[in-house]
Amino acid sequence: MLKVELVAAPYRGSAAALIDIISGQLPLGMMPLSDALEKHKAGLVRIIATMSSTRSPFVPDVETLIEAGFRIEADAWFGLWAPAKTPPEIIEPIHKAVVAALATPEAHERFMKLGLILTGTDGPTLARLGQNMVNQWATTIKATGFTIDD
Repeated sequence: MLKVELVAAPYRGSAAALIDIISGQLPLGMMPLSDALEKHKAGLVRIIATMSSTRSPFVPDVETLIEAGFRIEADAWFGLWAPAKTPPEIIEPIHKAVVAALATPEAHERFMKLGLILTGTDGPTLARLGQNMVNQWATTIKATGFTIDD
C-alpha cells in the first residue's frame, strides 16, 4: 500500500529493535506503541505514525496512517484463549474472574502505565475480531505477491 521497498530485519522482540534504532543501526521499526512509548517520551526515538484506527491518547499529537492517507489499520490487542473443546463450566468461572479483575481501577491504572487501554469483550466477539484480522491481512499479503517460499 505504501509503495515503499523495505527489507525485513527479524528481531527477538521490540527491546532489541529499539536498541538498534536508538544506536542508528536500524533506520526504523514497527512494533506495538506500548513497547516504544517510554523511549519516545525520553526523546530517544520518534513515533512517526500509529497504525490504529484513531489517534492514541498516549501520543495524541501523532497522526495515524489513515490520517496520513494510507488505508492501513492494525490495532494491537490481547486475548485470553483456551483449547477449543474446553467445557463451558470451566470457561465461565475463568471469564467472570478475569472480567472482575480487569474492571478494577487498579487494573486500569496499571495498564495505562504500560500504554494499554482496557476494553474487554466476550469470547464470540474476540473470535470475530481475530477472524477479521486474519481476513484483512490475508488480503494484504496476497496483494504483495508474497509466497511462503519468499
